[in-house]
Amino acid sequence: MEENNNPQNVKRNIAVKVNISDIIEGEYVKEDGWTPNYVSTNKGHVSRVNIIGVVVSKEESAYDTLMIDDSTGSISVRSFENKEMLKTPLVGQIVILIGRVREYNGEKYILAEIVRAIDDKKWVQVRKKELESEVKDFEAKNKDIVKEERKEFENTLESKKEVVIPKKDEMVLQPQSNPYELVLGLIKSLDTGFGVSYEEVILDSKIKNCEEIITSLIEEGEIFEIRPGILKVL
Repeated sequence: MEENNNPQNVKRNIAVKVNISDIIEGEYVKEDGWTPNYVSTNKGHVSRVNIIGVVVSKEESAYDTLMIDDSTGSISVRSFENKEMLKTPLVGQIVILIGRVREYNGEKYILAEIVRAIDDKKWVQVRKKELESEVKDFEAKNKDIVKEERKEFENTLESKKEVVIPKKDEMVLQPQSNPYELVLGLIKSLDTGFGVSYEEVILDSKIKNCEEIITSLIEEGEIFEIRPGILKVL
């Protein structure tokens, strides 16, 4: 219990992909000490969220506010420290939002960490598919396509030159070789238009903590899983 009272011992929670309705309908639970508060949902306890929605209104006051709607519900988005972050998105724009769930006077809202505009509307459909219960059916219907993609990718691997990834010691000497940028660049280069598999990125990167880097990039909204195990850069 003592560990939870030290902010240095609190691990950063994963930003869970949810519908706004999951937050609104869930029960908000306050915890003691440094343990994060959360909303109880059918996906478990959620304290950080990853949402894609449309900005339906903006309000400037003591703190700037956006109202985000994802067709399942609307929720207020606030930022007390970085007001500029909420000034950029325009009403009608699609945004990806990562932030922490909070509640004040019985009203739930999101304390924003990242708010980024998305130009391609297809990402809305991608997110819907991610959140639908028919993901398994979707995988089955696209089984042949996935096989074709894998074949195409393997053919590409045979024809392309070997990608040389700098060793850990070399990364310190080369600012452009930040491991996060390397993984991001690798996903871009391997993607032939249909995404790239999680395993292929880990195998090709030869970076020890590649799994953690991929998880972090997903949390920050830099990359998406367009299907389970298939990654694509936003």
